[in-house]
Amino acid sequence: MTGIFSRASIIALLASGFISLVVVFLDKSSFGSLSISGDLNNEQFFRAKQILQDFNERGSNPRDIISALSELPWIQEVNLRKHWSLGSVLEISPKNVIAYWNDDSFIANDGVVLTGNLFRAGSLPYFYGPKGSEKNLIDFFLQISGVLKKYGYQINELKLSELGAWSIETQTGLRLFLGSDELKNRLERFVALEEYRRMNGDERSILSVDARYPGGLAVRFADEKFEKIARKLAHREIDL
Repeated sequence: MTGIFSRASIIALLASGFISLVVVFLDKSSFGSLSISGDLNNEQFFRAKQILQDFNERGSNPRDIISALSELPWIQEVNLRKHWSLGSVLEISPKNVIAYWNDDSFIANDGVVLTGNLFRAGSLPYFYGPKGSEKNLIDFFLQISGVLKKYGYQINELKLSELGAWSIETQTGLRLFLGSDELKNRLERFVALEEYRRMNGDERSILSVDARYPGGLAVRFADEKFEKIARKLAHREIDL
């Protein structure tokens, strides 16, 4: 009866979001009095478990294990906690990935590039850029994503070319070309275009916007050829 009650209690807590993957991993992650907890996927758990096994066979102390785990590039933090019923518990926090990187890797929230199958992140934006430009893409993404979101656009792809030119593709398929200079002014012209469309009830789908023209834009609608937008289009100031 006690076992049934405990199982039902765990299921209820899982349904309400109070227990993370630690419950799933608990039975298969114990080494004596040392256990793993954390919101880890199967591959991350397997890597951490391997390190525990190696150190356990050598009789190393928990500090050595914490040091080895902390050196893994995908781990954000490791803490050793005492739990009244589980003994010593290693709490492992993996890094958060915020984007795919150049089709074969991930970018973590601290700009570190992570390769392999440690993450299955699902719906994330795609970042493309030269080696060493990872943090530049993160910073630019954080600056402009909020501005675009106000007008119903979410970034699907952000590119920085070898020559320093920026381009964006949204989830709706819109391509926005900003180039490498006067980025704030060019983005303001795009915002002015969206404000103009709102005021005039223009709901046509846009395929692309080229903001690299001096003082103006070139816009391609889904059912039309390129249409030059007047250069006198009023700017709307934005904060970046």
